[in-house]
Amino acid sequence: MLEETHKIKVKVHGHLLKELSEKLPSYSIALNELLKNAYDACANKVTVTINSKNSTIVIKDDGTGMSYTTIEGLFHLSQSTKVYGSISECGRPTQGSKGLGFLSVFKLGSFVKWITVHNNIKSKFEFDYSEAVKIDNLTDYDINYGSIEQIEPSYTEIFIQSSPEIISSLINYYSDDKILQKIIHSFLDDSFIVQLNIDEKSYSSENKVALENILPERLLYRVKYKTADKRIHFYCKDRLLSSIEYPNVYNEYLLDIDLAIYEFVSGNSKKVPSLYQSPIKNSITPLVFTNNNFFANYSLWNTEILRYQSNSSVLPQMIGSINIISSNPKMDFNAERTDFVENVLTKSILYNLSELNKMIQIEGSKMKPYLKDLDYVDENILLGEDFVLSEESAYKAIKSDFYFKDNVSIKIKDNIVIFDFLNILKTYTTVQKSISYNNVEIIHDIPSIWYTKKPQLDIKKKIQSIKNSLNQNIIDSIKIKIDGKDTNILKSYDTPCNVAIEITYDDPNTGDFIFSQTITIEKEDTKVNIPIKPLDLIDYGVVKSYTILVSTNLASLVTEINSLYRTGPRAFYVLATSIRSVFELCILELIKNNKLSSIIRTSIDDGNNVTVNVAAVVSYSKKQKSILDNFAKALGESPRGVKALLDASEYEIIMGKCNLGAHTSMLHLTTENLLLMGKKAGYFVVLCNEIIKDASIS
Repeated sequence: MLEETHKIKVKVHGHLLKELSEKLPSYSIALNELLKNAYDACANKVTVTINSKNSTIVIKDDGTGMSYTTIEGLFHLSQSTKVYGSISECGRPTQGSKGLGFLSVFKLGSFVKWITVHNNIKSKFEFDYSEAVKIDNLTDYDINYGSIEQIEPSYTEIFIQSSPEIISSLINYYSDDKILQKIIHSFLDDSFIVQLNIDEKSYSSENKVALENILPERLLYRVKYKTADKRIHFYCKDRLLSSIEYPNVYNEYLLDIDLAIYEFVSGNSKKVPSLYQSPIKNSITPLVFTNNNFFANYSLWNTEILRYQSNSSVLPQMIGSINIISSNPKMDFNAERTDFVENVLTKSILYNLSELNKMIQIEGSKMKPYLKDLDYVDENILLGEDFVLSEESAYKAIKSDFYFKDNVSIKIKDNIVIFDFLNILKTYTTVQKSISYNNVEIIHDIPSIWYTKKPQLDIKKKIQSIKNSLNQNIIDSIKIKIDGKDTNILKSYDTPCNVAIEITYDDPNTGDFIFSQTITIEKEDTKVNIPIKPLDLIDYGVVKSYTILVSTNLASLVTEINSLYRTGPRAFYVLATSIRSVFELCILELIKNNKLSSIIRTSIDDGNNVTVNVAAVVSYSKKQKSILDNFAKALGESPRGVKALLDASEYEIIMGKCNLGAHTSMLHLTTENLLLMGKKAGYFVVLCNEIIKDASIS
């Protein structure tokens, strides 16, 4: 006898829906899941309204809305096509991945209605949780759905009929301002606004106090660290104090840290906004985020990690943000979302956060005494009769053990020496007025580039000041030659060429002085000024009077990059590879102008050569006083101050990120990476501009 066989279908009782929704441990976590959905929908704003009178919760966002396919997927329980941490179409790290958004609504209420507009299709559908949990086979439950073509902006609105008990619990939970502020500011992204309305009261993330505006009078340091930099940067009064290398390599995640470290007196910490007050202990704390979303863990960054050390090594009074960015599936959390699931990846995160925390506190403590005691000038040297008035001699008067010696800028006016550290000026009147004999000093704005069809130019009028060894004005005693002829008038030219300018003076003490410069005459339409507009990705950071003159191709490229960026930083591939082209065109400009031929490879077809060339130019410029001085002048900074901007290894990292955009996954290319690329590209254009203008460099 043959055995009888047949298939048995799996049936799911509606009660399973109740069990799954109850897996969410709290109402606040359920609400956060719904905020994540709005964030993933590229919304600029989400509004949550809790009404105790009719026990309702309404969540409305101005995101992309839901298509019919998306709605079908919504009712595929615990299934999601999202990859946590991957970069979405609007440049945000994806939040959802476990299909919890649908279950979250039933943690908050029994009857839910959705209204959504996507591509001018308005859809409405609803789900009665109280009826669904009674059904013997959940797949038999029919959802009431309807749609109509309607032209209006996209959005999604979720109406939840809750209960007095749930509403009361939420209102009571958010009555603690420390907790309330953390749900409002649950996303580390200024492009996403969270507004929470509880009955008649309204709260918004737009009202967040900027970190730099929190008790600035007690601020000791602003500390920043990004994985790509490999350096911890300490700032004080908006000036870079120190950069310390943190070379640990971890490829599966990125860290973005921004801290404000204080030295409070009694009672000051109570003035810190409640956003940074811990709800579990009476102290202030930085906030930890994972992929831009608040992570309610107050032990990952323990400000008291060195509490058993001496007080001189501890800096526990800090606030700010620690953002952990990763798309690795091993970055997983416990049900309460208050801790990581332990694995190799999360152990690495814990270790590196601990090491960074210790290093920041220890290194910051080392510098702290020097910020308190600003007695760094040896007056015996400075005011002695043998002191020779010069910046070099004044620098030697700074005490050798002063930690920030290289951060002090020096200015000399007549017989007065001015030391400037963190905008705190120390002024000294020296015994003698000047060095016995100075070198002839010339200050001018003679152009290195001029154009055909331009009218005549009086070179003498472009000399702002020229003084001899006795500090006397000698403008009427100099001789000017243009292409070997005694004249100070640069004529109008019809065709491109190079013109040699020579200024000479016979100084009675130091001998012949000769200043020479080549002016390149180019066609009028081959060079253009690059307009700098607000919110540019490539922003040069130059003083207002500074002019950047580059080729038409480079100018057009920068303009188009900035135009594309202002539409929203979504085109990561295009922007990253375009920034790489900015570096390539700068190198081509240097080659065309016969600059630095000994260090630049003449072929840039090989992608590696571009990185090598960029690093070589930066490294060379950092060692050349004339380039460094002019670069600093362009940025309105001191030469010592801009040295930190010329780190060849940082530029190599940036070029690597540009390649990342062109050739590999975008999972590790963030908005912060893109902004850093733009800033470094802007600096590189200014640097190349100064190299091309400097006639002494070939």
